[in-house]
Amino acid sequence: MVRKKEIEVTLTRDRHERSLVVVRESPLSSLDIEIYPHRLREIAAVLVKIADEAEAGGVPQGKRTYQVGSRDEGI
Repeated sequence: MVRKKEIEVTLTRDRHERSLVVVRESPLSSLDIEIYPHRLREIAAVLVKIADEAEAGGVPQGKRTYQVGSRDEGI
């Protein structure tokens, strides 16, 4: 039986009043992560792409590197 892991988040704002998400002990890390919503969406899109490629037939196995994000905002 697979044990489901909860994802605990806090929706808040940073010191400049921009929306911010705090992920507590995410499934990918035991550390708390502070992340802006647009970055969260970018990572989610890349994770979906990775999952699709992993399941696709004929995709060579091996190490890959994926680019996350296209904005250079310093956040």
